[in-house]
This record gives sequence, structure tokens and C-alpha cells, in this order.
Amino acid sequence: MANPFHNKRRVQPLRPEQPIQASVPADVQAESLISGDAPVSKWYQLKAILLRKIKQGNYDPNAVFCNQQELMDQYNVSYATVARALSELVREGYLYRKRGVGTFVRPQIERRGAAGAIGMLVWDREHILEHPAFSRLVAGVSAPLREAGYNVQFIFVNAEAEATRPGCLAEIVRRANVTALIAPTQPMLRESHLRPLAEEGMVIVPLNFEAPGLGPCSVHFDVSQAIEMATAHLLEQGYRRIALMIPEDEGAPPRMAGYRRALVAAGVRDELIFTEPRTRPLKPEVLRVLGELKRPAAIVAHDDVSALTTIRFAREAGWSVPEDLGVVGVGDVFPPEAFEAPLTTVHVPFTELGRICAEMTLSLLQGKTPEPPIRRLAPRLVVRATTARSQSLAESRSRH
Repeated sequence: MANPFHNKRRVQPLRPEQPIQASVPADVQAESLISGDAPVSKWYQLKAILLRKIKQGNYDPNAVFCNQQELMDQYNVSYATVARALSELVREGYLYRKRGVGTFVRPQIERRGAAGAIGMLVWDREHILEHPAFSRLVAGVSAPLREAGYNVQFIFVNAEAEATRPGCLAEIVRRANVTALIAPTQPMLRESHLRPLAEEGMVIVPLNFEAPGLGPCSVHFDVSQAIEMATAHLLEQGYRRIALMIPEDEGAPPRMAGYRRALVAAGVRDELIFTEPRTRPLKPEVLRVLGELKRPAAIVAHDDVSALTTIRFAREAGWSVPEDLGVVGVGDVFPPEAFEAPLTTVHVPFTELGRICAEMTLSLLQGKTPEPPIRRLAPRLVVRATTARSQSLAESRSRH
């Protein structure tokens, strides 16, 4: 059977009784070039050009849109490129088709109100949607996308059951029928899981994992530096026995590396690393660790929720914070005025991370590579009441 994508026959001209066709204005051709060297597929570039012209009002509502052969000739692209670009514009509500007649420009009032959906991977974790860090990240992603006419579509993935099966994750994303994808890190996520989508031309912006094969852009936060900063702060405050809490099966190596760098820099050899269980209560682990620590001591938690939970268990066990126990979280997601002892933490710019991901996605959809294409955001220590000053520690030592 002949391949329709290699059919070069010219489309027959419209009969006089057919509607007048809307053609691409000649004065915009110079800015409407398709590049084979761009970071996204040609059909993405063509779609972006045509969408821009539709939004600018260059085509009358209900006019017959440019025929495929005209677009192939004008932009020097294949039938497959034109067909994919037009299909996407139809799916997103900017064009509509009449069988046997042609493709038409949908009036603004009839459109679905969005340019499409940008997918965002959401890993299957309990209460993830209610976590304040996730809420801030989504807020950062949503604002620029909404302004550009896109919706955010969550794509829920069971990491253990689905991410590691060959081809499974790519198929889940395909079924979501999204225009592009923002992919936050997960320990089981590998570049190879999403590479088939990138090879198909989908724009993908990884968040906090290295995946050069998925495209030119990515956004990162240095969690290793965050833990190193928190540990160094506690050492500077005079705490000599410091424990590190890591999440179970999630990002432990970079956290441990930052923790150990700080200990080595201070000449401290004694380390204590423990894990927050995913399926068991945290309290027994905290009490076990407190039993191994000599006051005054400190704990670096992997996030603010775990830090605040640790403080509660420690106080129940008779430890005074910060005199007996210093605690540092990571995230800075809670208002300090909400707590009697505001939490010392490392600020993670979740909203900015989301915003940059969204802006990079929009740029790539327009055929542009943002500068710089790889962004690395640094942590910032926020010192509050759960870590003691040197004088407080001196008084604590005199009591013990």
C-alpha cells in the first residue's frame, strides 16, 4: 500500500462555489522560517507559526484554512509535518474540519479557551497533592502557562509499578494527549523512559535530573548543597553530634554527600544517618536516634514536615529545642509565625523552579532555546528559632 506521507501530488484547486480560502500573508513569511537545527520538531515549529497568526487575527473566522500543499511549498516541509501541525490545531480547538470540504478557522468565541495542555508528571506518593512544596511548584508552573493559554494536566504515575516497565511511562504520557511535558525527578526515573517521546518531537523539560537526550533544557536545585549548608550551620552553632534524616528510596546519595562534606570540612568523623520510613511511623526512629545522641545534638531533616514532626517527638521525650536539640528542615514552606518556635530551614525556591520550567517549555514550543538552557538554583539558609546561638549552647553545656 502506498505511503500517503510520500504523496507529492498537488491538491486540486477549489471550485468556485467553495468558500474563499485564507492564505498566509506574504508579509509574515520572513519571520516564519522552519529550521532543521531547532531543538524541537518541524511540526512544532509550524504549529507555533500558524497559531501565532491565528491569534493575531490574520485569518477570518470560518474561512477555509490554507491547504496542505500550499503549506508544504511555503515552508518547505513534508506532508507529515503539515498534517501533524494541523491535527494539533484541530485538537486544541483553533481549527475544525468538515468532511469532504476542508479545514476551517474556528471563531474565537467557540474555542475551548486553552491552547492545549502541558503535562506534569506526578509520582504516586501519599498526600502529595496536599504537600505545600507541591502546591508552590504547581503555582509556579501554572501562572505562565495560563497566561499563554495552556492548562496544566497532572499525569499520575506509580513509580514502582509503571516507571520501570519498558515503554510504560512513555505510553502513559501519550495517552494523556498533552502538548509538552514537565518531568520532576524521581529516583526510578531514567532518561531512557522518556526518550521515545523526545524522539517523536515532544518538548520535555526535566526538573532536577540530568537528561541531555530529552532536549536542551533542564532546571535544577542543588539538594546536596542544601544539606551541606544546614549541617555546616549546626556545626558553627556548636552542635558536634549531628544526625541526618533521609527519605526512604528517594534522593539519599546527594543528601549524604552534602552532609559528609560539611563534617569533613569541620574535622568531624562521627556520622549518624537514619531513614524516614515510608510505611512505618517515624516516631520510633526518632526516639532511637535520640537515644544515640548526647546533648546538645542536632538533626538535619530532609524536609520541613519531617523536621517539625521530629521536634514534637523530641519535646515529648524531654528534649528542649534548641538548647538540647537543634533541628533544621529543607523547604521553607510554612509561615514562621504559625509556630511557637519558627523552624530554621533551607529555602527551596519551589515557585521559581516551576515558573522557569513553564517558561522554558513555552520557549521550546515556539522553536526558541532559552538562554541559559540549563538553570541551577542555589539554596539559601533561613536561620530561625530551632537552632541555638553559641551562648545558648554554652549554657546548655554547663547544665549537662
